[in-house]
Amino acid sequence: MKQLLTSMMVICLTMVLASAAFAGQLQKGTIKAIDTENRTIIFCPAGTEDKITMTVGTTVKLEKFETDMKVKIFVEEKDGKKIVKGMKPDKRKVIQGC
Repeated sequence: MKQLLTSMMVICLTMVLASAAFAGQLQKGTIKAIDTENRTIIFCPAGTEDKITMTVGTTVKLEKFETDMKVKIFVEEKDGKKIVKGMKPDKRKVIQGC
C-alpha cells in the first residue's frame, strides 16, 4: 500500500511539473501591424483598446497574416518579453442583433 501511494504521488508531481513546463497563454484579438523584418507584431487583445508589441517566434509564418486580421495567439513570457509561439486566424462568426 505504501508503495502504491508513493507511486501515485510521483505520478501527480510529474504531471504538475509537466503542465508548468507547457504553461502559456491563449489570447484572441486583432493584429494592428506586422514587422516581418524584426519579426514583431502589434496586437490588440479582444475587448480592449490596448496595443501590445510582441516578438513572433520563428515557427510562425508571418506571411500568412495581414493587418486587421482577427487571430488566436499562443504567448509565452521569457525574460519579461511576450513571445508568440503560435498564431492562427480566428474564424469565429459574429452574429449581431436580431
